[in-house]
Amino acid sequence: MLSPASSHILIDEEIEDKPGSTSNIECTACGSRIRGRSTRAPCNHAYDAACIADLFQASMTDESLFPPRCCGQEITLSSVRNLLRVELVQRFEAKAVELRTLRRVYCPNASCSRFLGAQTDADKPAGIVCPACHTTACSACTGAHAEGVTCAQNADAQPILELAREEGWQRCPGCKRFIELETGCYHMTCICRTHFCYVCAEIWKNCDCPQWEESRLLTAAHERVAHEVGRRRFQPEAAPQQARIFEVAEELRRNHECDHHSTRFLRGSHYQCQTCYWHADQYILECRDCYRRICRRCKHNRF
Repeated sequence: MLSPASSHILIDEEIEDKPGSTSNIECTACGSRIRGRSTRAPCNHAYDAACIADLFQASMTDESLFPPRCCGQEITLSSVRNLLRVELVQRFEAKAVELRTLRRVYCPNASCSRFLGAQTDADKPAGIVCPACHTTACSACTGAHAEGVTCAQNADAQPILELAREEGWQRCPGCKRFIELETGCYHMTCICRTHFCYVCAEIWKNCDCPQWEESRLLTAAHERVAHEVGRRRFQPEAAPQQARIFEVAEELRRNHECDHHSTRFLRGSHYQCQTCYWHADQYILECRDCYRRICRRCKHNRF
């Protein structure tokens, strides 16, 4: 195991970059034997140069991958800088400023949408002029800024607020994005990494709201038991399986957060990741605990 001080190292000495040379180390991202330069994440998983560059590139357009990480531990830019092109490093450094800003203001001009800076509180509105198209944005409500118009009167902000109320969406208390709960418990983890309650929008564990809606809890338990016994043999009305459904529901109530640590391979090209909806070209991973089907990237870099 690597010590904390050496958790990121280049391993050129182990893996010779010569034609035909192959190491016994497997790249966590692509599953291939590593050739040439590579690095290890803090969790000790290895990545070849191409895959670590791909992860940093992807994290700039898919915010659920930012900051780049493996097994929940950040892979810092300084640890892999020597493996990345100068142009990629420069773009990542610039984009990181935007992505590390929780509440952001973008140019309200739809054909521009440039990042302008951090949002301010409602009692401290200010106009921010976009350096690209010279449109002025309000730093408080993020809409188009107009003299004499308050944020509450800003027509740009009203349609999305009304739609959110109609659909029952909740707003992240960190970055203020709207989020919709489809399945699972009320513990939400936004892509900005804020944990909060879907019922009241308080930071998680700061409220007395229930963790589950009963119908969602039983649906989740129903799905897990169906996986356990096999769908062809699953008879939810049968007494033994009904008892198992309620047993699993109680287990979920006590321990509903699965980290998908233990997985098995399902080979085939007809599977789809249930987190990012990527279609498998050869196989998918299935969690042995909750039976969720996930791709390698979601298992290692997204959760």
